Amino acid sequence: GHMRYISEGGRRKQLFIFTLTLYDSCRNEDGGVRAARAEEEKKAETLLAEITAGSREALSGLYELMGGQVYGYALSIVKNHHEAQDIQQDVFVKIWSCAGQYRPGTKARAWIYTITKNLSLTSLRKSSRVSGQMPPEQAGPEEPPRSGVLKMLLEELPRKERQIVMLHAMGAKHRETAQVMGIPLATVLSKYARTLKKLRKRLEEEE
Repeated sequence: GHMRYISEGGRRKQLFIFTLTLYDSCRNEDGGVRAARAEEEKKAETLLAEITAGSREALSGLYELMGGQVYGYALSIVKNHHEAQDIQQDVFVKIWSCAGQYRPGTKARAWIYTITKNLSLTSLRKSSRVSGQMPPEQAGPEEPPRSGVLKMLLEELPRKERQIVMLHAMGAKHRETAQVMGIPLATVLSKYARTLKKLRKRLEEEE
């Protein structure tokens, strides 16, 4: 009860913001996003330290700061609006119970993204046990965004490419992405470059 669910309007706003950051990433105009994320990293580290000390206000503050990013990263993995929303809540419950496991001085956002990835993959495995198979990569989200670039990200790209592009759009450095996803930096760089070409082509087609 110490967090409020993001409203429908709030979720739509998040999708709109993600569309803009993806759009800017495709044009290499994300310097402002990166500067904001550096400041955000400092705030996240401070809030995690306060959460470890038992501050529920700090948990709410972290939810305000990173709730949208957690939702966006979960969405890039599970491709389902409602599942991503549930995962978003579960991530912050996990942060509350496991904040003591965070090592001060390490990347706070990478730690939170790793929790998000693990819970998202667990959600996919649960879905596969219920249905008897992994959800098909071709299936779109229940509430498909209208933006062509975000729609392509969710519906047409493989899961790893979706994660790489979404994390980059949210300000993560490629090295952080490699750490979070557990793959070589060279793989992140090559997949990002290839995916960016696809997204840019889609934007050019829309204009």
